[in-house]
Amino acid sequence: MWGGVELYKKYSGSISFGCHLNLTEGSPLLKSQLLLDKGYLVEKDGKVTLNGKQFWNKYLSKDMRREIRKELQAQIECLLDNDVKISHLDSHHHIHTNYFMMGLIADLAKKYGIQRIRRVRNYMPQSVSFVARQAWATGMRWLNRELKMTDYFCEYSEFDANPHLKGNDCLIEVECHPGGNYIEEEKVLMAKDLSREFKLITYNDMAV
Repeated sequence: MWGGVELYKKYSGSISFGCHLNLTEGSPLLKSQLLLDKGYLVEKDGKVTLNGKQFWNKYLSKDMRREIRKELQAQIECLLDNDVKISHLDSHHHIHTNYFMMGLIADLAKKYGIQRIRRVRNYMPQSVSFVARQAWATGMRWLNRELKMTDYFCEYSEFDANPHLKGNDCLIEVECHPGGNYIEEEKVLMAKDLSREFKLITYNDMAV
């Protein structure tokens, strides 16, 4: 996290910085006994870690949502306490798109005045899956009418392989992880000057 704060101080004038909410990997900021008891956290040798996607698409009780909310609030406030202006919300492993967390995420965005959010992936042509993903975006806007999001969200490889995305006059977020398993995608992306074909903006540039 501290490396991210340093990058923010260096580049905040030219790029946007979102809060990457995390419930699936690494260490939580708070130790919740309830989440430990339910297996969402694991404690070993005195160290507490997040236990993967244990909650994914599972019904979350009121008590569970309360504890998860505390952890996510702590993550957001940690950035705010370090003077990071949060441009949008997104999340590790896309946990913010969990249907059982919609109300919680929409309410957190409202509480902290965050008006932009990464949408669920919807790169595919018209299909049942596309409609379901659009329904998520509609639901989030209904829960928090101030939320803005792009028209599409996809990985670069998906963007590159789908002509219908390139041909639309719309706002698209293209995801590209630096390095790791995505090193080849990164090489392809860096070899192209997308600004010659498309207008490139940041979340800060999205109208609210």
